[in-house]
Amino acid sequence: MKSILIAFLFLTLFSVHIFAQTITGGVFEENNSPVSFANVVLMSADSVFLGGTITDENGKFSIEKNPKAKFLSVSCLGYETKFLSVNDTFEKIILKNADTELDEITVSARRQLTQIKNGAMVTTVENSLLSKEGNAEDVLKKIPGVIKNGEEIEVFGRGTPEIYINGRKVQDKNELTQINSENIKNVQVIRNPGAKYSAETNSVIIITTKNAVGEGFSFDVTNDNIFGNYYTQRDKLNMNFRKNKLDIFTNFYYENRKAKTGVDCQQTNFGDTIWNFYDTNTGNDYFKNCDFSGKGGFNYQINPENSFGAFYQYDYQEYNTYVFTGSNVLANGNLYDFTKINNDKKSTTNPKNSANFYYSGKTGKLDIDFNFDYMSIKNKSVGAGEEYGKTFGWRDVNSLSKRDNNLIAEKLILAYPVWKGKLNFGNEFSKSKSEETYSNLEGYISDSDVKVRENNNAFFAEYNIDLTENVGIAAGLRYEHIDFDYYVFGEKSAEKKYDEIFPSFSFSAQHGNFYWTINYTGRTQRPSYYMLGNSMSYVNRYTYHSGNPMLKPSVSNDFGFQVVYKIYYLMGSYSANKNSFLSYSQTYGGDSKITHITIKNFDKLNKYQLFVGCQPTVGIWRATFNAGIFGQIFKTEYCGKTKKMNNPMAIVQFYNNFSLPKKYIVGLDLDYMSEGSYENVEMNSTFKASFNIQKSFFNDALNVKLSVSDIFNTSAQKVDFYNNDVFLHQDKLFETRLATLTLKYRFNPAKSKYKGTGAGNDEKQRM
Repeated sequence: MKSILIAFLFLTLFSVHIFAQTITGGVFEENNSPVSFANVVLMSADSVFLGGTITDENGKFSIEKNPKAKFLSVSCLGYETKFLSVNDTFEKIILKNADTELDEITVSARRQLTQIKNGAMVTTVENSLLSKEGNAEDVLKKIPGVIKNGEEIEVFGRGTPEIYINGRKVQDKNELTQINSENIKNVQVIRNPGAKYSAETNSVIIITTKNAVGEGFSFDVTNDNIFGNYYTQRDKLNMNFRKNKLDIFTNFYYENRKAKTGVDCQQTNFGDTIWNFYDTNTGNDYFKNCDFSGKGGFNYQINPENSFGAFYQYDYQEYNTYVFTGSNVLANGNLYDFTKINNDKKSTTNPKNSANFYYSGKTGKLDIDFNFDYMSIKNKSVGAGEEYGKTFGWRDVNSLSKRDNNLIAEKLILAYPVWKGKLNFGNEFSKSKSEETYSNLEGYISDSDVKVRENNNAFFAEYNIDLTENVGIAAGLRYEHIDFDYYVFGEKSAEKKYDEIFPSFSFSAQHGNFYWTINYTGRTQRPSYYMLGNSMSYVNRYTYHSGNPMLKPSVSNDFGFQVVYKIYYLMGSYSANKNSFLSYSQTYGGDSKITHITIKNFDKLNKYQLFVGCQPTVGIWRATFNAGIFGQIFKTEYCGKTKKMNNPMAIVQFYNNFSLPKKYIVGLDLDYMSEGSYENVEMNSTFKASFNIQKSFFNDALNVKLSVSDIFNTSAQKVDFYNNDVFLHQDKLFETRLATLTLKYRFNPAKSKYKGTGAGNDEKQRM
């Protein structure tokens, strides 16, 4: 083990460049916004190509100097090419926009909206109809390879991504609704993240906003009014003050929501006796939540290449669920019992404290990105209800659970030019603690007291090189050491140590308007602290719920490719997964009428995806058309037999935007998903049609948007869960048809320059 560590650290710290000196600089538009992914080429006196690179997100570039070089060519689609002498200074190269006005009925040819750069699919939002979508969340669901599944943003076939805004990790998806789409420059989708991201990160979305201009005080306020079975109010306020090099910002968020919830269940438990459970009187359940978030911080720009800053955020959440349901219980087809449950559960998160400090800078040729994070969360859940059984009569059911999570983390990324490329290397460390207690006051279930402590120490190195102007390779290694301790009532009952190395590799090329990349990444997925909890929670007389402290992390080998040609794109992937952990139901303690819902590792679960689409723009109309298929190779035990669950699922999306006179924008979105298998679940087909119309007033200071989601109320899911001795059918009763009126006002808009990326991001997600 020591020899592996020494070799790895040697590779990581190897950053001494023995070759010639480099040329560095920056490329910008006329309004001082950086030009990302511009081509920078060294040429001889007779225009022979001698070497090339591309600019990064901030318009910066670094290229090895060649003694034969006489000229530097800087070019990018949509801009005039610029030629400079190698003896010039390149600190600020200004490119002029080469866009031309096109007739309204022709296809726009300004810039290819989607390209592949360094293995990421990059979509330009600035100066496109995407910039009129409303907010960042509206934009993301129309980015190639990104879908919105219910309330969650997902990368097709890669699950929920980590999302970054200007390099800073998004901790709350509500942040996406606070970013106006007109302030977004581009969006990058990374389907196979490299070594500098945690081995648990399956995909990454990076949102880059346009550079803020102007100084002084600015703010924007957004009011959402959501109408369904109940009314929901959501308010957001962002304020910013900028003076010279100092940037001070604060954000406030408030939500008061009430919505229909619950499921209609039919369940069969197999054993010596066949037990059937049929819900009755469903559809009356609902929840209420009240959320508040306040955030404040600063950013100080020492010079164009060095800045530091910090923020503190406080969150409060109160979540109440109200359940009113009944169920018929049959034993071998004969009525055994009728149950009725009236339950009120109140869960409070108070406080949740988050803080970050960052430094982003450069000394010589060395780039430095450092983040330190702290987070603490206290949660308390109180359940108070009554349960009726025809066989057993009425009884009270009261429970109390408390959870206390704490995290400190740091992440350091260093980057140094080596030969024709750049070496990224660094370290990430997190120390976390989770404590949970549960008690059922009537003693129907035993009390529990569980503590989990974990240290995660990682070292990584990643090398990116441009072999030619149009061909690039990236390769990386990430080493992670995990110490995990598990305590029950203060006594250590389990400990685990992991030493793992995760490789990554990608190859990218461009031929005119044709871009393609192939990649491989080794990954892991560690169970959340909630999944690891051993507390047995009381759901009802016939159902208990708990985590599984003996869960193993899952390991996967991911292979993928992406192709882009003009407005068309194609992507696919295959993942070989071992020890995947899935939700699982089983009979409890030899009593087949009681169901125990828990989490279980499965030895093998392989997944594949294929996705194709296009984004045509003709006059006032812009569309996104996607079609894909995703499937799995998986089998489980059901009623003592092996059941294959390999039915693939198809997805079709057709999104339309019309930019009309007088600043009206109309949207019509159609989503269809076929039936198919997902893990140990068979899902039904769904269809969703949504409509929106918006208009801007007062020179775009005020925006009014009316939207209706799921017009025909046809997107509710029906699912069948297959377990060895338990079968469960559920009709989800959540609200899907909603009307939303959004009012947004902006005054002197100037976004924060905060550049912190955060540390321990995956540990935060696990909490």
